[in-house]
Amino acid sequence: MERNTWGRGPQARRGDVLPTAVARALGTSRQAAEAALWGPKNLANRCARVIAALKAAGADEALVRFIQPIDLAIHSAQPAALSGDERLGATPVPSREIAQAYLDRLYEDLALCAALRSALGASHALF
Repeated sequence: MERNTWGRGPQARRGDVLPTAVARALGTSRQAAEAALWGPKNLANRCARVIAALKAAGADEALVRFIQPIDLAIHSAQPAALSGDERLGATPVPSREIAQAYLDRLYEDLALCAALRSALGASHALF
């Protein structure tokens, strides 16, 4: 009997190689990889919370350092096109152009915040 892995939707197939590949990449067990992919504290959701916290704290340099490896991995990935039925869950997957536009805006916002912070710091240093 196959088990449902973390509410991922359809029952996981025995031949599902994704958790095995992720386990190898993370140096962990297949079960831990399944939790990292689809568990309630999965890596994607945790990264999203870290990004939101860094942005809210105004930690622009830390945010860039955190996002850069993710951004590089996204750019190097060449995912196959998915049909609507194959997409994970009901969440629509944004196109590569939309995702890149979002990242570009984020980097522009960070550069603007850093420039404003520098300008404000310079003006306060004069007094």
